[in-house]
Amino acid sequence: VFGGPASFELISAISGLDEADLLVALRQLVGRSILVEVSDDLFWFTHALTADSVYQQLLGRDRRRLHERSLATLRSQTVADHASLARHAQGAGAFDQVAGIAREGAARYLARGASFQALRLASDGLAEAPDDP
Repeated sequence: VFGGPASFELISAISGLDEADLLVALRQLVGRSILVEVSDDLFWFTHALTADSVYQQLLGRDRRRLHERSLATLRSQTVADHASLARHAQGAGAFDQVAGIAREGAARYLARGASFQALRLASDGLAEAPDDP
């Protein structure tokens, strides 16, 4: 559910696995060519179709719980990734949080010159709160 390459630390926080157990699991997934270590301690699926297939095989409750843990983990980061926060809030069913995340994130994206990201995030926010100024 993370939506892109994830660091070892993020995978550990989201999965709840300790370092030893996570290393065993990641080593097996890399050995089976399901995951690839794109750089040191950064993992992603070998193919987008694999990622989609794994995601689709999760039960709805599993997906929501993973989105909830992803949202909580991302909130604890010092630098906010507002697009990811909004995606995980939606996936977790925390629709009431999306407009606030979008409001803050769109302004930050615009300040960085990332107008497309700002527009996409604002659209997500307005989809949940169409009357939000």
